[in-house]
Amino acid sequence: MIVTADTIYYLGSTVAQTLASLAGFLGAFVLFYLQGTERSLIEYGARTAGQWTFQLGPAIQTVRAGEFDQFETLMLTNAEQLARDQPGLADAIRQVVTEFKTRRAKRRSAIDRFKWAVGITALALLWSLGLIEAAPAIACRAILAWILTLVLIAGAAACGWLYWRVISACVGRG
Repeated sequence: MIVTADTIYYLGSTVAQTLASLAGFLGAFVLFYLQGTERSLIEYGARTAGQWTFQLGPAIQTVRAGEFDQFETLMLTNAEQLARDQPGLADAIRQVVTEFKTRRAKRRSAIDRFKWAVGITALALLWSLGLIEAAPAIACRAILAWILTLVLIAGAAACGWLYWRVISACVGRG
């Protein structure tokens, strides 16, 4: 079966348009997710540190400023200072930091998966644009045309799978 230049051209352009639009949607989704997660981290940190405002005032200010590493350090430093006199309070502060780190790790996981998805999408887009440009030259070589179009379809499928992994990481399934 022969693959025509028009078939290659339309397949390449359709895949490019589809991936570009899905990547834009995914970017907006991840952006809203990250904004919500940041607000959640700030609220969680301020609320939990606010229980002990007499000792953790600077930690509250730090988390509200979005300085999450510094917040964790301040909380752990306070826990170490309280360990001897108030071991229960020190343990509670450590638990807060552990939960805070867990929430941050989930956020980082979504960011890392998004970076992979964008990188693979960029490669698939370049591949599809290359096929569009080379469609007339490729069409006269049937086996090459089939191989290159199947590679494009596999790349698009890989992008779809990566997009699903990003969304799964954002909604808590990944």
